[in-house]
Amino acid sequence: MIRLSDIEWKIRYERESSNLDFKREQYKKEKYESLIKDIMSMANNPVDGSKHIIVGVKETPDGNKEIYPIESTDFVDVATYQQIVRENIEPTIDFNYYPYDIPEGKIGVFEITGFSNPPYMMKKDYGNKLKKGECYIRKGTQQERMIRRDLDDMLKRKQEKQFDNNLYFGFTKNFDKHLKINRPQREIFPSDKRKDELERELQELINLEEQSDVLSEISPLHNLGISAYNLLSGGRNADTVKKEIETVKNDYAADDVYYVEEILSNKINFYILNNGNTHLEDVEVIIKVSNKLCRLAEDLPVKLERSNNPLYFNPVNLPSLYGNGYPLVEKNNTEYVIIEGIASLRHKQLQKLFTENLRISFYNSCVGQEVKLSYAIHAKNLPNPLFGELTIAVVE
Repeated sequence: MIRLSDIEWKIRYERESSNLDFKREQYKKEKYESLIKDIMSMANNPVDGSKHIIVGVKETPDGNKEIYPIESTDFVDVATYQQIVRENIEPTIDFNYYPYDIPEGKIGVFEITGFSNPPYMMKKDYGNKLKKGECYIRKGTQQERMIRRDLDDMLKRKQEKQFDNNLYFGFTKNFDKHLKINRPQREIFPSDKRKDELERELQELINLEEQSDVLSEISPLHNLGISAYNLLSGGRNADTVKKEIETVKNDYAADDVYYVEEILSNKINFYILNNGNTHLEDVEVIIKVSNKLCRLAEDLPVKLERSNNPLYFNPVNLPSLYGNGYPLVEKNNTEYVIIEGIASLRHKQLQKLFTENLRISFYNSCVGQEVKLSYAIHAKNLPNPLFGELTIAVVE
């Protein structure tokens, strides 16, 4: 919706034009023919930007405006108008109708925004005047039935906005379709490393317990009731360590995940170049790879910081309010689906696909094999999606 100040500006200072019209009254049922024709005409005119029909305002011949406020109880629901237009015009036109308060009272505003697929025409007869297949276009302040020249001009404009499929995509700036990577050598997992440390500590505590019995008898601290074992062990005991050994896999699960997804993973990215003659709008790149061959981090790995301070809070699992630049990764029964969107892909400008590299770890069975990744690139003004395949050769 445009701001109130903008509406007031249009009422006070602008005159009717190709993208602005004023109506004294709302469209009642007997005037639905006018509603259909007005919305269609606005949508078919080639002027860029939102178009408006402001209701409750009459423009006089000298350009002044007369205000005819709408009572709140009489205000027509937008769904009523949308249904009439949707049932009679094809393809679909997106528009809204909402009330606005100005000093003189309440007015109504039609805001027409979705008209990127002209021509818009009647899908069936309506009333006595509108016939199936008819098209109307607004030219200045007038509505005219479209003729062949209007259709030719409309087609030419659509072709100029269409993309010519001159699009490049690959692993590198040279758009290589094949990538050879070395699988990192696996070292000991954090949970296994911690288990080894705890087992050594346990053995030391057992040995210390045997020695402390002798030390306690000869130590002068014995008469004070102080255990030599407690002093030498730092307060740790064998039972506590045994319990930690039993739960170490679970306690260090997050550390193991970080180790696999960040330390052992390969970091890959992709490059895309729009080498066409116009921007690509609302670009979506979808990449798929079998989850039987590899493991993908479904979010940017974050290391768990450990602290002995009981008041320490680790924000490892808190989502970033601003995003972390990692692509959307979804996993289903058979594959990973990686999705990245680009609002506008400028032409002649090389772009890295992800802000943060994709983390991918390959299973042992992949060594010596080629892993296939399929991709599809969609865009609002791309006539047909671009499909392709990339391969990764995994070596030791």
